[in-house]
Amino acid sequence: MYRIKNLLFIIAILFYAAGLAQEEPRETVIINNDTIVIKAIPLVEISQKTEDVYNELKIIEETINSYDDQKSIDSLTTVGKEYIQVQIKRIEKTKNKFSNRELQDEKREWKKVRNNLEEWRKKINTRTETLKDLKMRSDLMLKQWKLTLTEAKKQDTPDKFIKGLTSTIKDIEKVDEKLSEKLNQLYLNQNNITEFILTVEEILNELEQVRLSYFEQDAPPIWKSYDTIGSYQLAKIQTRKYLNESSKNLNSFFVDYANKTGLHLFVFIFLVVFLYLLKRFIENNEKKNDINQETARFFISNYFRTALILTLASSAWIYPIRPSIVNDILLLSILVLSLLMFYRLYGKKFTSFLVLLTILALLNEALVLFNGIGLLARVFVYLEIFFTGYVLFHFINRRKHLDTHFSFKVWNILYFFSYIFAVFLFFSFLGNTFGYVSLSILLVNSVVHATITAIIYTLLSMIFDSIVLIAFETKFFQRSNIIRDNKNSLVKSINTITGIIIIGFWVRSILVSLGFNDQFWAWLGGLMESSWTVGTSTISLGAIIGVIAVIVITTVIVRIVSILLNKEIFPRIRLPRGVPGAISMITRYIIVAFGIYFVLAAAGIDLSKFGMIAGALGVGIGFGLQNIVFNFIAGLVLAFERPFQVGDVIEVGKFMGTVTSIGVRSSNIKTYDGSEIIVPNGDLISNDVVNWTLSDRKKRREVPVSVAYGSDPREVLEILSKAAGDHVNVLESPAPWATFEGFGDSSLDFKIRFWVPFDIGVTVKSQVAMSIYDALEEAGINIPFPQQDIYIKAIEDSSLDISKQKRTSSKRKKLKTDDSKDPKASEETKKPDQIEHDDDKEKD
Repeated sequence: MYRIKNLLFIIAILFYAAGLAQEEPRETVIINNDTIVIKAIPLVEISQKTEDVYNELKIIEETINSYDDQKSIDSLTTVGKEYIQVQIKRIEKTKNKFSNRELQDEKREWKKVRNNLEEWRKKINTRTETLKDLKMRSDLMLKQWKLTLTEAKKQDTPDKFIKGLTSTIKDIEKVDEKLSEKLNQLYLNQNNITEFILTVEEILNELEQVRLSYFEQDAPPIWKSYDTIGSYQLAKIQTRKYLNESSKNLNSFFVDYANKTGLHLFVFIFLVVFLYLLKRFIENNEKKNDINQETARFFISNYFRTALILTLASSAWIYPIRPSIVNDILLLSILVLSLLMFYRLYGKKFTSFLVLLTILALLNEALVLFNGIGLLARVFVYLEIFFTGYVLFHFINRRKHLDTHFSFKVWNILYFFSYIFAVFLFFSFLGNTFGYVSLSILLVNSVVHATITAIIYTLLSMIFDSIVLIAFETKFFQRSNIIRDNKNSLVKSINTITGIIIIGFWVRSILVSLGFNDQFWAWLGGLMESSWTVGTSTISLGAIIGVIAVIVITTVIVRIVSILLNKEIFPRIRLPRGVPGAISMITRYIIVAFGIYFVLAAAGIDLSKFGMIAGALGVGIGFGLQNIVFNFIAGLVLAFERPFQVGDVIEVGKFMGTVTSIGVRSSNIKTYDGSEIIVPNGDLISNDVVNWTLSDRKKRREVPVSVAYGSDPREVLEILSKAAGDHVNVLESPAPWATFEGFGDSSLDFKIRFWVPFDIGVTVKSQVAMSIYDALEEAGINIPFPQQDIYIKAIEDSSLDISKQKRTSSKRKKLKTDDSKDPKASEETKKPDQIEHDDDKEKD
C-alpha cells in the first residue's frame, strides 16, 4: 500500500518540483548543542524524502510485527502470578518438613525460574530500547512533515500536493500509534516481570530461613524418643514419594536440557578420538621407567573409560542447574568407573577403600527414604555416621600406601580435611542424640558428599595430568621450543595449577552441600567492600587485593609474552639484527604501562585528575629522579639504535664480557671470570663501548713464531699457512695469512694471522700454535731462545796501577775506621801486600 501511494504522490509533484530544481538543498534536521532543530523539507526534495519516509515506515512495521510473541509474554505474566501464589502457599505449609535434599531441589527450581525471568527481562529491555529509538525517529518525522505541510499551505501549492503531504502524515501517525501501543505493553511487561523476580527472591530468602532452622532442635532427645506404630507403612509411603519426585525431576531435567544432548554427545566423541590418537602415539614409543609415565600410559590405554569419566564430569558445565537425583546418578557412575580404574591400576589395596565408599554412597542415598520416620530414621543416621567414620579411618590409615602412588600435594589437603570431617561426624552424632536431627543429617551428608567428590576430583586431576604429560611428548607439541626445552618444568607447573583448581572446586562443592555457597560469596563480597579512611582517602580491602592481583597478573603476562617472543616467535622469523630485542623490550614497556593504568584504576584513583598529579610529579622527577629517567630514556635509545644486543661481546672501560640482558634502567654484562657487571644504560650511550660482535662473530687471532737463523723463510711461511688452514675451526675467508716480520737478535720472526669464531678464539689459537710447533719439529727447524755474548777486552798496565792504588788507599781508610770501633780488628789487619793480592783476585 505504501509503495502505491508513494508512486502516485511522486508523479503528482514532479511537475511542480521541476521549477524549483535550481534551489540549493538544505538540512532539514539540525543537531546543535544537543538541541534538535527541525526545519521544513524543501519542496524540491519532497519526492526523494517521501520515498525515504515510506521505506522507514516499512522497517518500523516489520520490527513491530517481529515481536509476535507478545501473547506468550502476556500469558506468562497471567499464569505466573497464579503459579507463584500457589507455590508460596505450598512452601508456607511444608517448609518445616523439607529435608536437606528437598530443600536443595526447591532452591534449584526457583533459581531456574529466576534465571528464565532474567532472560525475559533482558529480552524485553532490548526490545524496549529498540522501539524507543524508532519512536523518537517517528516523532521527528511526524513533526517535520507537519511543519512541511504548514509551509506548503503558506505558498501557492497545488491541492494534489497538499493531499499527498496529508496522506503521508496520516500514515506516519498510524505507525506512531502502533509504536506507542507496543511500548506501553513492553513497559507493563517490564514491571510485571520485575515484580515476579522480586517475589522469587523473597521465596529464595524464605527457603534460606528454612535452612537456618536446621540449627534448632526439631526432635526430642534420643532417650525420650519412641517409635511410632506403622513405621513400615511410612517407609513405603516415603519410598513411593521419593520415586515419584525423582521421576518428575528427571523428566523435567530432560525437557529443560534436551537441546544440550547433542553437545554432550559431541564432547564424548571428541574425547574418545583424541585419547585414541594419544594411545596410538604411546604404542609407537618405548616405555620409560617412571611412575608418572606408567600412570599416564594406563589412563590413555583405557581411553574409552577415561573419555566416559571426563564426559560425565563435564555435565557440571553442560547442565549447570541439575536436580539432586541427577547429581547422585552422576556421582555414583563416576565412582563405579573410578573403582574399576583404580582396581586395574593399584590392585586390591586401594580398591577396598573405594568399595567401602560406594557402599557409603548407597547408604546415604537410602537415608532419603527414612526421612521423617522418627526413631527409625535416627537409627539409620547412627548407622551412616559410624560407617562414614570407619571409611575415614580406613582412608587415613592408608596414607603411607597412597602417598607412594599419588605424588601430588592434593592428598595433604585431603588428609587435613579428613580430621575436620571427623569433627563433623562427632557433632552429627551429638546432634542426632540431643534432637537436632536435621543438623545431624546435614553434617553427615556433607561429609559423605565431600569424601566422594574428593576421590572423583583426584581421579580427574590424575587424568588431566596424564593427558598433558603424554600430549607434550607428541610431535605436534614438540615443535614448540618452549615445550621441547622445558617439558618437565611445564608439566610440574601445570600439575600445581591443576591441583589448586581442583581444591577450589572441591571446597566449593562442600559449601554447596552444606548450603552455604551463596552466603559465603555474599560474605566475601561484603568483606571486599569493607574500607577505612586515612585522612581524606578511603581504602578498601577489595582495592588492595585488586592492586596486588593486577601487579601479579601483569608480571606473569610480561614473563609469558617475553618467553613466547624470544623462544617461539623470533626464532621462526628472520628479522634484522637487534630488532627482536627491541620489539621484546617495547612490548614489555607497553604491557607494564597498561598494568600501571589498571593498578591506578583498581586503587580507585580518578584518572581524570591524574594529569595534574603527573605534572606535579614531573617537577620532583626532574630533580630527584633525573638519573633514573635518564637511564630509562637511554634504554629506549639502546632499543631503537641497537648498538649491541643480548649475546654480544662488548668492552666497557676495563670490563669485557657478554651482554646477558638489557633492562629498563641498566644492562647486565657477564665477564669471562664469571662476575656479573651491572652497567647503567646512561653510561652505555655516553661512554665508549667496543662491540666485538656487532657486524659478525668473527675475530682475528695472531700467533708470533721465531725460528733459528739458517732456516728457509719460504718453508716456514708454508708451514705456518698449512698449520692454520688445516684446522677445522679456522675460517676459509678471510684465508690465513703468514708474514715474515723481520730479523731479530736471535731469530727470524714470523707471524700467522687467521680468523675464527669469537667464542672459541682462545682455544683455536692454542691448537694452531701446537700444530705449528709439531710441524716445525717434524721439519727439523729449531725455535731459538734469546742469547747474548759478552766480550772482555784487555786493559793497559798504567791504568791498572792507578786503579790499584786508589782501591788500596780506600781499603786502608776503611780498616782504620774499623779498628777504632773494634780493637780486636787491629790485630787482624791485613798487610798491604795481602790487600793487593786480594785485589788481583777481584780483577781475575
